Amino acid sequence: MAKWNLYWVTVPHSPDENCFVIAKNVQSAASYEIRSSGMALGDAHAEFVDHLPNNFEQVYADFLGKNSHDLPDYAREPLLRKLGASFTMIEGRHITLYKGRQFAVAGIEEGLLGKDPSLIRTVEDFIREVTRFGNDSWLFRGQQKCTWEFKSSLYRESAKTIRGRVKVENYEKALLDQFKLRAIPYLNISPKNDWEWLALAQHHGLPTRLLDWTVNPLVALFFAVDDHQNDCDAIVVAYQHKKPPIDPFAADPFAIKKIELYVPPHINPRVAVQGSVFTAEPPKLPKSSTPGRSIRHFFVSSKATTNIASELRTLGISREALFPGLDSICLNLKKVKF
Repeated sequence: MAKWNLYWVTVPHSPDENCFVIAKNVQSAASYEIRSSGMALGDAHAEFVDHLPNNFEQVYADFLGKNSHDLPDYAREPLLRKLGASFTMIEGRHITLYKGRQFAVAGIEEGLLGKDPSLIRTVEDFIREVTRFGNDSWLFRGQQKCTWEFKSSLYRESAKTIRGRVKVENYEKALLDQFKLRAIPYLNISPKNDWEWLALAQHHGLPTRLLDWTVNPLVALFFAVDDHQNDCDAIVVAYQHKKPPIDPFAADPFAIKKIELYVPPHINPRVAVQGSVFTAEPPKLPKSSTPGRSIRHFFVSSKATTNIASELRTLGISREALFPGLDSICLNLKKVKF
């Protein structure tokens, strides 16, 4: 009996339909995509990628459970991850990395409209997009990889792995208690409440429920492109909370039930120069936790990040400016061409 294999199916006239299919041969893989998408015969082309294990039918059923289908079937992201694939986005295309090969799915603009993806390639591009908002109530956050989780450091997989079976609330409080004990000799200003302690700890890398934002869009763009590795498009997220900031003297950060906005005092130089504000997120969010909020995304070309970083330095947006101190001065000088 023929074994199941993994095939890559391409649709030349609609590259946003490119996909992985589990089938027994090339013809079956192409036919599956044609039938599923209502295409004409010959619209899809399949190529062999990999042999799947002899017991793949059982592996497939156990892994997907109630969501499994009869084979042939599409190989969706969770299954591909189990098979060893990883994912990124480059120049607006969704890229699957599998056994040393790259497989690309075009974005909607390219696939359906035949247009180049709308990516930020210069500081001018970004300023033009941001100024279309028409008001100053937006907050901004830059991330070097648009595929990274959009959540505070406390809830990311790295923190989950370290805390193990400890409840997230207990882990967070224990971290902050230890930070308070050890940070005092290094402080010029003593935080007045737990909100200020969390903000200080967050700025120095401690996992907390706070997520960093800035009121300055160019600062967010800097964090998206600084020391970028060019292996994934970056992203700047714009967020509008539309609710007043929380009163840090009236609310306990560990008792919040929804996403709250916190505007910290200038307890250290970084908070001031980075225009820092935070959102705070409880461990469990109700399904209706985001009414009245707005989010927009700006994808930054992975090929343009070095040039954008250079433009930002010309405008005075650099690590030396945003992280005052001797270390940042030296790091910035290493990038200067004399």
